[in-house]
Amino acid sequence: MQNIDEYISETAIPYLRPSDTDTHAMYELKMLVQNRLLTKYIYSLDVMKQDPNIEKKLWNMFLYAKSHVPKKLPNYFIFMLRNDIQPAKWYTPKNEPVPEKIKFTPKFSADVWMTKRTVGHEKLYEIMKANGHQKVADDFDVPKTQLRNVIGQRFDKITGRRIFKCFPEYHFVRAFKEVIHPDLWFIFPEELEQ
Repeated sequence: MQNIDEYISETAIPYLRPSDTDTHAMYELKMLVQNRLLTKYIYSLDVMKQDPNIEKKLWNMFLYAKSHVPKKLPNYFIFMLRNDIQPAKWYTPKNEPVPEKIKFTPKFSADVWMTKRTVGHEKLYEIMKANGHQKVADDFDVPKTQLRNVIGQRFDKITGRRIFKCFPEYHFVRAFKEVIHPDLWFIFPEELEQ
């Protein structure tokens, strides 16, 4: 008779197997999947109150993220989970220590996330104002257009609100991690604890 651990390791879908290249958060989620605890964990999260269909959405996004984006879930879900899973864990590989968690008191829901400047946006704006777009792009090895898109906003025809053109992706957040703590991209200034 085969050992359960051997059976799981042989039958697990390859992209769901934990690996050293995973971020801390993805590694933890994969361990939950392997131990058949992901659904139980999702039910324990506060996000269930925000969106009753979150379990299905999270599961679908987890599978999507693992088949298309090898590091993390989309930013919207990271924002929704920010109280339960430290955002920095999504941007820190397993072989690096996770930066200390920044304390904050959530005051805003996900519906304002794309319209309101986070502390990360404000810090990036200050860095760009002090050094200029081109120097920042060169120093941090990110495209100048991506810098503009991260701090720039556009009018959303569907909602009628001004929203950010894009949100910083994995490599962008990693490039700035020494000067902008990854948690700050998911925390608004009014939420920081003094």
